[in-house]
Amino acid sequence: DQAMIGTLLKKSMRVGKLVNINVDDLGLSDTKSWIKIRNSDHKKEDRVVTLDDHTVCSIKHFMDHVKNDPRFCEIWNGKTPRPLFFNKFGQRINQRSVRRLLRKHSHSAGFVPAINPNTIRHSSAIHLLKGGIDKDEMQRLLGLSSRTTIDVYSRTLKNLELATTAK
Repeated sequence: DQAMIGTLLKKSMRVGKLVNINVDDLGLSDTKSWIKIRNSDHKKEDRVVTLDDHTVCSIKHFMDHVKNDPRFCEIWNGKTPRPLFFNKFGQRINQRSVRRLLRKHSHSAGFVPAINPNTIRHSSAIHLLKGGIDKDEMQRLLGLSSRTTIDVYSRTLKNLELATTAK
């Protein structure tokens, strides 16, 4: 759960992209780790985004745990494609299950109403802007076809800053 939610949060990823990640889409190393986010639109290129150390640690921990569990050995030995995230039956996890897990964890953390994947994506995007990310880089990272959404995030950030300074 931590690896999935961490990947959603750190990469501002859509749930549909998260559930389609395969083990072969990862590049985990000591120097630079990345993940290939496949594009369902054949006209567009797949995106490659770097992973931070915390997300890499969560994914590695999850993978080490799974490799040693006899119930899931089939996933790691010869089955292709090998989904990175899967359910208790060894099948690729679906979007609904990810949303359910996120709701469960956000409720247990005291968030009412529960946080949903879009909340995470939008919050991450605003944090990227607040951190000074270039809008072209942000568009690439989020896989946005136009800058219209980034402009909405920019206005939201300005409104948040105005509200904070007004207090």
